[in-house]
Amino acid sequence: MTGKFTCLVLLFCLLSLFSSAQKNLKDAVVVFNNADTTRGFIDYKEWLTNPASVLFTTDKNKAGTRYTVAELNYFEVTGMVSYQRHTVRVSLSDDGLVNTSGKDTSTEIRTVFLKIVEEGHPLSLFSYKDDIKQRLYVLEKNHATPVELLNSIYMVDGELKEEKQYRSDLATWAVKYRAGDNLIGSQINSVGYYTNDIAGICRQINGSTRQVVKPAQTLYDGSAFRVFVGGGINSGALRLEGNDRFAGKNSHSFYSPLADIGLDIPLNPAVGKFIFRAQLHIAWYKTDAYIFQDYGQYTEEYFFTFKQQNIQVAPQILYNIYNKKEFKWFAGAGAALNFSSYPTNKMYVIRKSSSNSDATNNNYINYLRTAWLNFCFSTGVSVRRLELSMAYYPKASITQSAGAGIDNSSLQLRLNFYLKK
Repeated sequence: MTGKFTCLVLLFCLLSLFSSAQKNLKDAVVVFNNADTTRGFIDYKEWLTNPASVLFTTDKNKAGTRYTVAELNYFEVTGMVSYQRHTVRVSLSDDGLVNTSGKDTSTEIRTVFLKIVEEGHPLSLFSYKDDIKQRLYVLEKNHATPVELLNSIYMVDGELKEEKQYRSDLATWAVKYRAGDNLIGSQINSVGYYTNDIAGICRQINGSTRQVVKPAQTLYDGSAFRVFVGGGINSGALRLEGNDRFAGKNSHSFYSPLADIGLDIPLNPAVGKFIFRAQLHIAWYKTDAYIFQDYGQYTEEYFFTFKQQNIQVAPQILYNIYNKKEFKWFAGAGAALNFSSYPTNKMYVIRKSSSNSDATNNNYINYLRTAWLNFCFSTGVSVRRLELSMAYYPKASITQSAGAGIDNSSLQLRLNFYLKK
């Protein structure tokens, strides 16, 4: 089964060569430094951070040109997202890793594309995310530069301190533009550093505003998720290891049916490259072994039979290497939590001599796990409502004993049908 896994890895590598050239062109508008506005198409990617450049073309049949923050003042993927260039001061403290040495006030000046969250009067809200963290910025009317809403988090004398300076900034603007509105004041005092919540505060201060963040168009006919059911064939292997008498004598695979159900959620429906999958499947495993020993005056025969029933819950991340609406080719990986029962765990021995005897042990393998973890690697294709995939589970121990135990591994072929796509 290791050879099969190697083939699977090589397949992933080959498929990745195709993904880099694939485009996801969406209707777009760009504004250059000279204020020229041009309509065309942008290669819309799974931007986990604010992009530093975009690939733009006026004709889908022609090669695009990559424009950077030095050349564009504004760009918009129509109906999905828009960015505007600004030169801003950026905080460098990593709030995800709390600073134990005190408050980190380091900053630097950057020219970046800020994502427009709310565009209004007197306040517009932007977001900027890099490899450190996400930040929010507000541009006030009659000002040229957005200011960052800060929320310093650090340790002081062993205690966690969170300053929430952004609340003071929001309160100042509320007093300036919404004087006498006590409701908005109480909301600001409890608002967290969340984009949607702060966007709501800005919207109230503005009185009325155009909400720029819109529901993204999706590759799945308007659905933000898809549900599937299916089944397949499980080539499962149970292998005894260690100092057990049957170790190495029962490694052959056993083929059995499997049934599964799952849910796919695209991280960005408008792109559809990365998919979070939650999958539940039921599978069966069994193995047996036989040993014959001749001691001259007597012989012994050992028979081992083992069965496992398994329910698995497996969260995975899938990546669509080839990604079109009606045809996708993906690779994925994840971890799985397994819940097992063992209806058969039997060793039977017959001793033949002048007087025959036999014995049965119905709990031969000790310390079997009823819950255990393993990993999953998969690849497959989906065509319209059907998905054909292959999944490999490397060996994982299902026992708690260090001296001897039993490992589970499998290679699965699945056919799924999308109930909602």
